[in-house]
Amino acid sequence: MRTKRRFSLDQKKHVVEELLSGAFSLAQLCQRHEIAAGQVHQWRRQYEQGLFSAEARETRELNDRIRQLERKIGQLAVENDFLKTALRRAGSRPVKNGPWSGKMSGSASPNGAD
Repeated sequence: MRTKRRFSLDQKKHVVEELLSGAFSLAQLCQRHEIAAGQVHQWRRQYEQGLFSAEARETRELNDRIRQLERKIGQLAVENDFLKTALRRAGSRPVKNGPWSGKMSGSASPNGAD
């Protein structure tokens, strides 16, 4: 079974432009690049819709970044809720020698008097 290949936008654009220029027939391009005719037709439709332009590429990259940041926000919100719940539960019990217990470890007391 053949592994899935990835073509860059520049490669796709090049294949479509070769087809549109008439330099090669569809069959020649498919054989030359080892791709199916349906794939070339799909790329041609995308090319005609302007999806291979620099603006489309930038928009796609920005949308990917937005999705990545939204996932991170969701993850941080879940962690924040978890920590708030843990802090509330910890606040309902006395804490011995913890950082919030008011007791300092070592020889000096918090107010400086021993």
